[in-house]
Amino acid sequence: MKILMVIYMFPPVTGGGEQGAFELARTLASMGHEVHVATTCFEGLKRHEVMDGVKVHRIVGNPFLGPYRSPQRKSKLLSSMAMTYFMLASQLPLLKLVKQEKFDVINAQFIIPAGLPAMKVARLTSTPLVTTLVGGDLYTPQEPFFMSLFRKIISPAYRYIFSHSTLTAISTDTIKRAQSLGCKNNVTLTPYGISVSKFSRSPPDKRLIRELGLEDKTVLISVSRLSRRKGLDYLLRAVAGLNSDVKLLLVGDGVEKDNLVRLSRKLGIAERVVFVGRIPNENLMRYYNLADIFVLPSLHEGMGIVFLEAMACGLPVVTTNVGGMTDFIMEGKTGLLVKPRDVEHLSGALARLIRDRKLRGRIAKNGERLVRSEYTWEKAAIRYLKTFKSALK
Repeated sequence: MKILMVIYMFPPVTGGGEQGAFELARTLASMGHEVHVATTCFEGLKRHEVMDGVKVHRIVGNPFLGPYRSPQRKSKLLSSMAMTYFMLASQLPLLKLVKQEKFDVINAQFIIPAGLPAMKVARLTSTPLVTTLVGGDLYTPQEPFFMSLFRKIISPAYRYIFSHSTLTAISTDTIKRAQSLGCKNNVTLTPYGISVSKFSRSPPDKRLIRELGLEDKTVLISVSRLSRRKGLDYLLRAVAGLNSDVKLLLVGDGVEKDNLVRLSRKLGIAERVVFVGRIPNENLMRYYNLADIFVLPSLHEGMGIVFLEAMACGLPVVTTNVGGMTDFIMEGKTGLLVKPRDVEHLSGALARLIRDRKLRGRIAKNGERLVRSEYTWEKAAIRYLKTFKSALK
């Protein structure tokens, strides 16, 4: 099958959705399918290249985005302008690519901004379209007024794509969000997966332990963009209430980094928080295996690949009881769930796991077993292929 994936940003631009799209694309390619990706072009990246068997076409630049290592601006207004620009400016080059390559199916990853240009081009070329709903394209907690206004303005586009596309979603939470926006069509659940060969238990890197000052510490790790939606300010406050032998690794970068550094100093825990920075996906396993517990108290996640990665590495998980991760994180069985924005609840859950090694081990074992049996990229690709084939009928 000849497949075109349309996505706003794509690796080496990083994020859960971007990495998920890449893993899906290269898994499909490894299964013998011809997979192309159409995405944003950044200075310093090739316009056309092959990445692990995936043909990547960076079809349009964007004056409202930053450099590819940190494209998101602090201004949400600029972010909405960047998405609007992509929706409009990508249509002609996308149309040219589809006419030239004659794809069997188009897969838009994120209904906004990729869904709209993909829909227009699919209609013009009579190409079947499958739109994947990821989460942040439908809902963002605590978004500013003009972002809510932006969603309302483009709500007709949501409803049009809902009714003129085969739909998939990465979690049941995302399906519910789509229904709240007027989606009446059937939505197929197609969760992301992980590469089990890249994420597994292994002995901790002793050199890295020394470098990061983790000797004789209980180590918490969080892997994410440093953004408000991730709830990392609540995590810092929760860590401040734990014993002094607990150390937190924050892996990732983002617009909230300076605020989080200042908060760690204000709370008196700067010596107990390590801002690791952005780590390439292929090196993440080394960092997961330094830790005792994975924690990410997000205000919302469409699903969260990092939870699956951590679970595959044998880590018990603490997160919030909202969003797509509740599909696979079950209280007391495969993780601990807390209320969002509840520092006391979060700190208590962490303290419980730190104290109770048996609980930690049981949760870790259950989570690892679940991920390896149900959440591999091979299984995810098969689910997508079934949906692609149904769209061709």
